[in-house]
Amino acid sequence: MKSYKYIMVLFVFLPLSFYGKADWELIKDKKGIEIYTKKGNNREYVEIKGVSEVRSNLKAFVALMKDVNGFKDWIHAAKETSLIRKNNEYHFSYYLRSDIPWPGRDRDVVLDFRIFRDSGSQAVYTKSSDLTGVIPEKDGIRRIPSVKSSWRFVSLNGDRVRIIFKTKVKPNIQLPGWLAERIYNKGPYHTIKNMKQMVQKEKYQSARIDLSKI
Repeated sequence: MKSYKYIMVLFVFLPLSFYGKADWELIKDKKGIEIYTKKGNNREYVEIKGVSEVRSNLKAFVALMKDVNGFKDWIHAAKETSLIRKNNEYHFSYYLRSDIPWPGRDRDVVLDFRIFRDSGSQAVYTKSSDLTGVIPEKDGIRRIPSVKSSWRFVSLNGDRVRIIFKTKVKPNIQLPGWLAERIYNKGPYHTIKNMKQMVQKEKYQSARIDLSKI
């Protein structure tokens, strides 16, 4: 079981690159959160997409994305998050440690994180990628070797936001189909569920964010 939770953690932080012609297959639809998967030409990879909507605004999501210390309160299995370096308000690097129960080992990574605005589609989105040589590997913690990720938040009529999450991952273990489906939908589902609750907090809803400066 120790590798299963590791896979769920990776679904929040792995590449936003998609190949293959297969259609998305809905594997979970609960409480307004849809999780999809598809199998492309390369069967070594698993592709996951999460979609949902919430009554909120883009400024609140930008504030949420800037609050590194708060990441552990909504990212599934996150145990520790801390700011490492701040280039500017919308470009920084941070440390993430993920909780893996015994007898497994916790995982960690240092990420370069950027927030962008797409004025043409009334959306903001994030991109992140792993950084090496910033923090030495720690005893008892396994470093995640390669990570890329993205979130996209689209404004709908000013009072609702559409959340779109995509990831592509190459698991280190082979799982039976029924178990893989259960694992693959859990991490994204709970992360999006937690995010929708967190973004309603007053400190995000009332945050002073100038979208034109992103």
